[in-house]
Amino acid sequence: MNNYKKLKVWNQSIELNLAIYKLYSQLPKSDYFELQNQSKRAANSIASNIAEGSGRGSEKDFCRFLYISMGSASELECQLLILQKLSNTDVEPIISEIVSIQKQLHALIKSLSSRFQQ
Repeated sequence: MNNYKKLKVWNQSIELNLAIYKLYSQLPKSDYFELQNQSKRAANSIASNIAEGSGRGSEKDFCRFLYISMGSASELECQLLILQKLSNTDVEPIISEIVSIQKQLHALIKSLSSRFQQ
């Protein structure tokens, strides 16, 4: 699996990343700097780990990086829920995207796992 750019989940995670940057550009930077920093890093990690894992030598390694992406997606969701409580910002559309990405990651992990467990 070398061409991660053809994966729908990778493309959607790039769009998610852009949405996170746009969301925080609309908020006062000083008020949410720590959340902004952590959210951007988690969003970057989702797509980056899909890309890195696809370049590894085995499907087992790829799965390991997909699990890391899944963790980063959960971390991002948590950061957004905190932001929502602090600022009353509507983050539900972005959280819906995260859930969609998590479902795709889960399906990809399941598919790859079944191959190397046989």
